[in-house]
Amino acid sequence: MTMRLCGGAAILMAFCGSVFGGGPAVTYRVVAKTGDAAPTGGAFTAFGFPRMNEQGEVAFAADTNAVIFSSGIWSEGVGGPGNLALVVREGTAVPGSGNTLFMGDFSELGFSYFYPEINDEGNVAFSYRLIGTGAGPDDVGIGRRVDGVLQHVARPLQLAPGLGGASFAHVSNLFSYSDNDEVALVIRLTGAGVNDTNNETIWRSNANGSFTLVMREGAAVPGQPGTTYSGTSFVFPLVNDVGEVSFGTYLNVGGDFRWSVLRGAPGAPVLLAQEGMQTPLGPGTSYEGGLIGFTRHMINNGNDALFPQSALVGGQSRSGLWRVLNGQAQAVAVVGQPSPIGSVYSFVDSFAGALGKDGRVVYTASVTPAGSITNDNNSAVWVRQANGSTQLIAREGSPAAGLFFGETYSTFSSSHTINDRGQVLFPGTIQGPGVNAGNDQCLWGTRLISGPTLIMREGSLFEVAPGVFKIVSHFSVSPGFGSESGDRPGFNRLGQAVIRVAFTDNSIAIVVATLQDECFGDIDGDFDIDFADLNILLSFFNTQVGTGLNGDLDLDGDVDFADLNLLLGVYNTNCLPL
Repeated sequence: MTMRLCGGAAILMAFCGSVFGGGPAVTYRVVAKTGDAAPTGGAFTAFGFPRMNEQGEVAFAADTNAVIFSSGIWSEGVGGPGNLALVVREGTAVPGSGNTLFMGDFSELGFSYFYPEINDEGNVAFSYRLIGTGAGPDDVGIGRRVDGVLQHVARPLQLAPGLGGASFAHVSNLFSYSDNDEVALVIRLTGAGVNDTNNETIWRSNANGSFTLVMREGAAVPGQPGTTYSGTSFVFPLVNDVGEVSFGTYLNVGGDFRWSVLRGAPGAPVLLAQEGMQTPLGPGTSYEGGLIGFTRHMINNGNDALFPQSALVGGQSRSGLWRVLNGQAQAVAVVGQPSPIGSVYSFVDSFAGALGKDGRVVYTASVTPAGSITNDNNSAVWVRQANGSTQLIAREGSPAAGLFFGETYSTFSSSHTINDRGQVLFPGTIQGPGVNAGNDQCLWGTRLISGPTLIMREGSLFEVAPGVFKIVSHFSVSPGFGSESGDRPGFNRLGQAVIRVAFTDNSIAIVVATLQDECFGDIDGDFDIDFADLNILLSFFNTQVGTGLNGDLDLDGDVDFADLNLLLGVYNTNCLPL
């Protein structure tokens, strides 16, 4: 069902958004809203932040008005988009505990503590409050539902594999989850041979339920002579779809604790960056230390990574964003270095920046005023391509996409991301005629040809059900750390964004907004439909593929005659304007 978003709160316009090919630029699907019946009982009363996979399947934590065991996690991972099902509910017994341990309230702390991850197989991993016999007030567990079967991953009171009688004492609620059902997580140990110098660890839980130790405090770092691991406080490990685990931490280098970022297969970590190491800017520069945002960094399935860190440049501390592309370190944006619009960067957002599948990076930064650059137009959102070129996405003071009364971009949020096709999702604020605190927040996404497109605006009317319109109060999106990092953003390769929308009547909805594909049938991404696209489709004919990949034009996960007919219907089309 196609819903509508209309840009004005006072009037209902007959059509909203720009047009390409005779249809709306954005369509909307309401996944769930407060008041809807929740599968297995009760009606939804509140929602946590949703997650979405590359197929457009959504998972979220929610609360209901059920008399007991009201909270839980729901997803579309089994039945596909539009088919919501329960993953797990408060009060569920922890598998393997003999009905002595149970899962607690998923809505704790306003849903900020426990959350799900849904992978491209539709399987869901989640953190939960552990309650029951022997459980402490702060104990956390990690579980997953794979192919419909609820599985235990990790919890306190469980033996630590291969560590001579040690057991798990505390499991962090921060985890990542790969398409291969592997989970990367941080665990503190207790028991025989464990003390304050060796009790912190990172593990990879494998799909078969076994564990692989990634690092342990006090242990030697492979390939780094004289270096040992230190603790894991404020560490958020990531796991990609080839089994590599990455993390930021401090390494003990001969008694000197140095900030470091590592990635690789367990037991074979590669040092990407370290405090004191020369930066890509050359001699006389070096990375500084400090853990930023739970050791914020990103990886993909290739040999690429992204991380923020300040550096000493010319004897001065400069904040920056750095990329490792095909194993080679590069500066993306560094304060004091030239910007794409002239002058030099004055601010680089350390909590922004996202890494795409092919190494592309989206980031936000400001520039020192000079000449035509003023304080009213010096901040922007850019994409750094894999080839080193930079594309301007949106700039402060420029006309805001999708608005028609002189509104301009004002500020940009850190919660932007980039999908596997290079499309960018970015929230921000606007300024101009009629703009106030109740309607200045907006969300845009870029389409492959026409660029930024307005997806949502605070204060606008939104159709939550056929003929039922509500006013948007505020909204939020999940930036994640990248589609291949185990912590997925709320923006997938189909141009779909999952949004938690709150309305002025205090109701809430989980919404998927889809940016219309402007070049349907263009499989190879060159903006026309020709023999090259047909050849790709035929090479995958009669095979199962990822949704929307390799010629799956009808998005059913395989390539067959239905897809071939769709391609032939647009064959010899050039999508670019003449």
